[in-house]
Amino acid sequence: MAVTPNLRRQQQQPYQETAKPVSKNSTVTGAAAATAARLATAALALTAASAATYEVSPDGDPMTLTAALEVAGAGDTISLGDGIYREPLVTMKAGVEGNPLVIEGGRDAVVNYYTGDKSIMWSQKVVDIRHSWVTLRANANAHKKRTRRRNR
Repeated sequence: MAVTPNLRRQQQQPYQETAKPVSKNSTVTGAAAATAARLATAALALTAASAATYEVSPDGDPMTLTAALEVAGAGDTISLGDGIYREPLVTMKAGVEGNPLVIEGGRDAVVNYYTGDKSIMWSQKVVDIRHSWVTLRANANAHKKRTRRRNR
């Protein structure tokens, strides 16, 4: 496909020369407003589409809690399966406003990081949230009293 001389000239000009400054009192209307709305919608869709759920288990199948914390970010969910996790829960990345990193536990998921060394027991942090926009969520049924139903 041949490029016409006019198109070549337009491609070589820097964007700054063709852009017009907008004052603080200006309003965006017409095609510019429609373009801005489409870009904002596309950005939100991309963020929502990139959200992932990472299933973790104490034995590391399919992945460990630490591995999930290393890769999960804004909008993602880390779902802890039942069992005792012998590793600390330390965040590696932040969420963003309206799109937090969510860490949720199953009914019988327990984070109990204890190496057995009493000399460092008090300095160990089992849960260390180092970033903003992180949500910890336990299963709503986890703290309810368990009852047995008898067949009559």
